[in-house]
Order: sequence, then C-alpha cells, then structure tokens
Amino acid sequence: MGNELIYKLNKLGQFFNLEKVATQKVDQSYIEAYYWINKIPYSLFHNKKGFVHMGVSVDGIYKEEDLFYQVKMIDKAVKSAGAQKVLEIATGRGGNATWLASANPHVDFIGLDISESQLTFARKKAFRLNNYTVLAGDFHDLSSFEPESFDVVFIIEALCHSSDTKKVLKEVLRILKKGGLFSIYDGYREKQDEQMSKEELLAARLLEVGVAVEHFELHSEFLDSAKQVGFTVENIGDLSDLVLPTMQRFEKQAGRFLKLGSIARFLMKLVPNKFVYNILSGYLFTTLIRERVFSYKYTLLKKLL
Repeated sequence: MGNELIYKLNKLGQFFNLEKVATQKVDQSYIEAYYWINKIPYSLFHNKKGFVHMGVSVDGIYKEEDLFYQVKMIDKAVKSAGAQKVLEIATGRGGNATWLASANPHVDFIGLDISESQLTFARKKAFRLNNYTVLAGDFHDLSSFEPESFDVVFIIEALCHSSDTKKVLKEVLRILKKGGLFSIYDGYREKQDEQMSKEELLAARLLEVGVAVEHFELHSEFLDSAKQVGFTVENIGDLSDLVLPTMQRFEKQAGRFLKLGSIARFLMKLVPNKFVYNILSGYLFTTLIRERVFSYKYTLLKKLL
C-alpha cells in the first residue's frame, strides 16, 4: 500500500508544487473562502440535496441514500432523548437539520454556521419550515444560547475546522441539559507525526489543505479533551471502511482529471487554488484511510452532571 501512496504523490507532483502546497496556511478566512468558492462545485460533483459530508455505505456500494446515514442515526438520538430543542453547529447548507426538522415537526431545530455562503442555502430551506431556524455564528462562542437549553447538539464533518476543539466542547457542555447528547461525525488522524513516513506526512498535510483543515487531531486526543471538560463517552463507531465508496467516487473524478495532462494543467490555471486543491484530497483520501493514517469516526458524548 505504501507504493500506492508514493505513486499518487509522484503523479500529483507533475501538477503541483507539493512542498509549497503543504506550507499553505489554513485559517478562518481561508476556510470561509474555501466554502464560498466551492459552493457550486459541491452541488456539481457531490450532490444537490444540501449535504457536504460523506455517505456511509454499509453494503460497500455507494448510493445517494448513504448520505442520509448520519442524520438517521441522529434522528434516533433525538427520539430516544425525547428532545424538544436541538442545535446543529456548523449547519452548512442545512441539509441535515432540514431532514431532521421535517421528520420531527414538534421539535425545534436551530442551525448555526459562520459561513455566509453556506447559510444562503440553509436559509432557503429554513423558510419552508416552522421548526428550523438558521443563525450566523461561531461554534467557539455559543454565549447567545442559555445554559442547559438544548437536549441534543450535533455536528457532521466540521469540528475538524475548529482552531480549539476543547473550547467548542466546553461551550456545548454548557448549553446542553443534564443528560443531553453531543453527536459528532468527523475525520481524524490515527498516527502521530513521528509514526508516519515522510510520504505519509506530506500526503496528510496535502489532504488537510485540500479540505481546508488546519490540522486533523487524533481521535484519542479528542476523547481526552471531551473527558477533561466533563463529558462521558457513550459510544464510538469506526466508519472508516464504510466511507470508502464515497471517497472512491472523488478519487476517480480526480484521477480522470489528471489523465487530461496538459489540458488539466491549463484548466487549473483558470480557477482558484481553493477549488483545485480538492484534487489533492480526493486523490489521496482513500489510500490514507486504508493505511490507517486517517479514520472516520462517530462519537456520542453525554452530559451527566
């Protein structure tokens, strides 16, 4: 499998200055610009339902319905908790909260996001629902919400954008009621830097730049932070192999583009880097998951006290 990663890096090196890309600074302004630039490409190359996350393919074959896996699991948590008020932090285009609000008409849903480009989509969806409200805000500061005001909080593939996950965890803990649940689906590194080969280190950084993440943390570090702020860990699920069919779609798209050779190089000059760098993550992610450099996991946290 190491040979596959070397081959892919060599291939990408024909189109990118990989060392230069790896030094790209990813901060909040970069993340906001990334989602603005990619708002149309997400619809063209992923799906038109307002989801920007990966599908979970239980049978190993990608189907669009696999994109509903996460919200269906969160729906079970909402119902089991008898929730009356639910918050999605980083609601994005609103696809998740819209589905849940439609399935739970007597539950109030609030979606929070910092990206105005994403909120444009979410507000259109919220307009058609009486129980879904969209707000602009940063998940590092939830002071606009009263303590112990939510039964369930959830986030899908966006906590990785946080510059301080422990701060987010503290904020969520404060606004959750006793017994409240925090459901997280996200990607993580599974190796310390010193455990990686130089190729793995480079590929990991290229993937992070490609998806506008400053640095994926280890899942074990995330769990430690959750426990330190006062959460208990209710459940963990490793879904890494089940998201591979989604990632293989992106890998094929990237591979087909790279096969265009000089045409690809010309086209890359016409569009912003924040769009072009998606090729890096799309091309590398499956290999990095198979090599267990990265993982995709579900974590359910609970506030007991």
